[in-house]
Amino acid sequence: MTEAKVLWQRHYRLPSVIGALDCTQIEIQKPGLHGDEYICRKGYPSINVQATCNALEQFTSISAEWPGSVHDGRVWRNSHVRDIVTEERVIIERCFGQLKRRFPILRNCVRVALNNIPQVVVSCAVLHNIAKYLKDDFEYGDLDSVPNEDDQPGVVRYENPDTTLRGKDKRANMMAYLNIQ
Repeated sequence: MTEAKVLWQRHYRLPSVIGALDCTQIEIQKPGLHGDEYICRKGYPSINVQATCNALEQFTSISAEWPGSVHDGRVWRNSHVRDIVTEERVIIERCFGQLKRRFPILRNCVRVALNNIPQVVVSCAVLHNIAKYLKDDFEYGDLDSVPNEDDQPGVVRYENPDTTLRGKDKRANMMAYLNIQ
């Protein structure tokens, strides 16, 4: 905890902070069973995802199991992290923005079975952490242009062709390194 406090102080000048906490909505297809429970306040079906992050913009915990209609406060009250973090929205929002920018499936509509959505979200967060640890040179561009909860749901955003080519090159290099055919 001491190391976490030092990092927050060094990076953001926030004393005595060990993590940041917030929730975000991940759009999904409306489930057939109890589908209305998944309609968020913005009017579209979603999963309410709560996460915490550290000063290095890595996720330290993530919960992707709540229907979109559940208020952030209820998710927080039922969380195991409520006593150890502060709500520092700017930094955690930045982490969510990076995650959604790196994995477009999370900023568009996740089209997998409802019971698989938590694993998709958590997997993306784990891969994000690995990329941050390896100092991946992913270019986030202007993070203010990253779609957030106020953007229109279901709008498909096309990626820059150069980004797509870099992604294909990275994937090919990783497959070659791992000897995957």
